[in-house]
Amino acid sequence: LLRHRTPHAQTTVYVGGQVDYFTVFACQEVFRLLGVRHLLSDGTEGLFQEALLQETMTGQESPFLTLSHILKEDQPLFLLSGWNGLLTHPPVFQHILQKPASNTWLIEVKITESAQALAEKIGSDRILLIKPGTDSHLALAIAHEILNHYPESIHQAFLENHTHQDTFNAFKTLAQSTSFLPEEVATRIAFESTSIDNLVLAIRQIAAKLTQKDTVPIYVSGLETTAAPLGLWINILA
Repeated sequence: LLRHRTPHAQTTVYVGGQVDYFTVFACQEVFRLLGVRHLLSDGTEGLFQEALLQETMTGQESPFLTLSHILKEDQPLFLLSGWNGLLTHPPVFQHILQKPASNTWLIEVKITESAQALAEKIGSDRILLIKPGTDSHLALAIAHEILNHYPESIHQAFLENHTHQDTFNAFKTLAQSTSFLPEEVATRIAFESTSIDNLVLAIRQIAAKLTQKDTVPIYVSGLETTAAPLGLWINILA
């Protein structure tokens, strides 16, 4: 790292994989010694730093949804995707446990400590166990429901001002295809055949909740969540 820094370097880019918290904090301290601003950690902090950069470079104000906002919301909809909050953020996880069961779903590929705790508190039907690598299908099934059954909820002004029409049309065509009918998707992604009906119901319930104006959707992903499903969830919420 030191060899590649020029005498008057302004920026250092560090690309890391999925590291544990101890390594993250250790890297922070090394960077601090070098006078490098910290742009390291999980995707959430990366997005926050990117938003700050956009605000600095363009002068455009960026809205930030912080934990304090989340904890105060009356109608939150928690979509937890691969997030083992019982271990990684116990205070927030305990807060979520106090919310009505109808406001929380956990999407997982394994029975984690958080899945066990949530199942005991809000019911096993709120734990959506899917096959690894199929969370993009789940997101597209929810998009399918919104586009086909709740078209009035789509924010047209946002689409006109902040999207490329051609790429949106391609996304819409894909999501509306019969491949992403809830029944089709549930059959493909269900970890066990006995959970297919519950997945279909969850897809429809989540889509309906997302389209209610008083709902505040809060999507929390784990470190294993890849770019494709994360991007699809961002598309849906946008």
